[in-house]
This record gives sequence, C-alpha cells and structure tokens, in this order.
Amino acid sequence: MLKLLFSLLLITIIISITSGCMPVQKPIEWSAIGGSRSDATVKLAYSYQYGTPDPDINQAIHLAKSRCATWGYASAEVFGGQTKVCNGEIEPGILGGQMCSGEWTVTKEFQCTGQGNASQPSDSKNTPTQTSTSEQPPQKKRKK
Repeated sequence: MLKLLFSLLLITIIISITSGCMPVQKPIEWSAIGGSRSDATVKLAYSYQYGTPDPDINQAIHLAKSRCATWGYASAEVFGGQTKVCNGEIEPGILGGQMCSGEWTVTKEFQCTGQGNASQPSDSKNTPTQTSTSEQPPQKKRKK
C-alpha cells in the first residue's frame, strides 16, 4: 500500500513539473486572406504550431459575413472543405502522425449569399474589377 501511494505521488510530481514546461498555445484567431467579389467568396485562415486546435467556426462565419456585407451580400456560409499547409519542414511525429517545424496554416473558403452589389468599390486588391455594358446592338431595318 505504501509503495502504491509513493508511486502515485512520484507520478503526480513528474506530471506537475513537466506540464509547467509546456508552451501555452495562443488563442486561434481567424483572419481574412483573400476573396473575390465577382465569385462571391471570402477566404479565411488561422495558424497554429502544435496540438489539435479548436477554432471558433462562429467567429469565422461572422468575419465572412462582415466581408460579404461590404460587397452588398446578405450573408455567408461555409463553402467546401479546408486546406492545411505546413510553413516549415514536415517531420515524422509520434504514432505515425506528422509534425511541422514551423506553423500549420488552415484555410477555409466561404460563399457570400444573397444579392451582391457590383457597383460598390472593392476593398480587396485581389478582387478583379467588374464592368458591364447594357448597350444593345443596332437594330436592322425591316423591308416592307
């Protein structure tokens, strides 16, 4: 019984010491990295170094809706999957996983929904300018 208590105490001390050395992960923040007014899409991303982050998808949707609103769209929704890229060297991890020597960047695309307003100026330099003409070709005269 005494050996069991001593073992539990030793394990508790080791866990307490090593957990104090673990770096603290900063909170996950979504940011806009691109988009296209003409395609009605917004591209958002976040970065992290290790672990399995739990980003707030509601924060991402709110940011996407805000970006879409500047183009006159009513809302935004998740569009497709996501991409995950290592900004460093990929190394073999524990239990067959992968470790990144830099940061992982996760990108997700959102579709603007509702009616867009193409006449508003674009706030994104990556967005192509839309022009349209409403000229009709000249009508041919009919012979009587």
